[in-house]
Amino acid sequence: NYGMQDAIAALQWVQRNIAAFGGDAGNVTVFGESAGANLTGALVASPRAKGLFQRAIAQSGGYMGLARARTGTLARAEEAGAKAMGDASIASIGDARAKPAADVLTALRGGNPVVDGYWIPEDLSLTFSKGQQNAVDVLVGSNRDEGTFFQRQGLTADRFKAQARQRFGVLADEFLAEFPADDDAQAGASYLKSFSDEAAWAMREFAGMQAKQGNGAYVYYFTRVPPTLPDRPSRGATHVAEIPYMFDNLSSPVPWTDVDRRLADIMSSYWVNFARNGDPNGPGLPAWPAYRDAASGQAQVLGDTITTERLPGPTQATLAFFERAYQQLLKGGANQ
Repeated sequence: NYGMQDAIAALQWVQRNIAAFGGDAGNVTVFGESAGANLTGALVASPRAKGLFQRAIAQSGGYMGLARARTGTLARAEEAGAKAMGDASIASIGDARAKPAADVLTALRGGNPVVDGYWIPEDLSLTFSKGQQNAVDVLVGSNRDEGTFFQRQGLTADRFKAQARQRFGVLADEFLAEFPADDDAQAGASYLKSFSDEAAWAMREFAGMQAKQGNGAYVYYFTRVPPTLPDRPSRGATHVAEIPYMFDNLSSPVPWTDVDRRLADIMSSYWVNFARNGDPNGPGLPAWPAYRDAASGQAQVLGDTITTERLPGPTQATLAFFERAYQQLLKGGANQ
């Protein structure tokens, strides 16, 4: 939440000062990837950020993160912090500040926003479900092989099934029918598939919430497998793989090809166009339709070729399952 306060302070500075630099305070875009996308989603929800920006880009993350999840509570965050520091006497931020910085950095490795009653008044999902988030246009998406970045070494079938039952409760059997774990190898494959499919669902949910408000919403699905150096095994179209392309920054010594350079040119043009006017489309670019809802929404597939597809990645049945599981979570029917 302190990082969120920093972002809002920066956006307030832009509102006060950007005109002096030739900028337009009424045409501001925030964007981030992974944890930065989570922060972007929180900014879209926060009443303290209202009016500070008109558009948001969230790459592989959103107000829920990459999976269906409730927003953390202050009490749970404080408990986790004290436990991580190995000191139950930590009862306030003052106590934590008294600790050596090296100890804090060793024990605490980041964290998600929590409901604090002010910057985040309530669970972010509740804000979105009530349509009370900020009315901004969004461009959001995920990558086909997100899960390879978070690969779990030594994952067994028994552990995968146990985690499924903890996460999905009465819907666990349905989840395991879609993502079976008859042996350890199958569990590993199902973990990767389910991780990426749930991420795709979460990003579509974000887009759908904004479209329901009447805002512009665009969804992408990144599938290009970047070339790698001989000593580095490929992880496919993994988490963060899209970043060099959207920045059009294909640096050496990676052996980029003409396919990569064309994709980088198109993606960076999409991103700039969206930031400029809320629409990624432009002259010479493959048409990218706006996203409306889960029933009819299409995603722009950013891969070896650029295509528009109804269901790249997860099937309709898979998307519907995660939606049911999300509604169950909001009702308190399963663990976060």
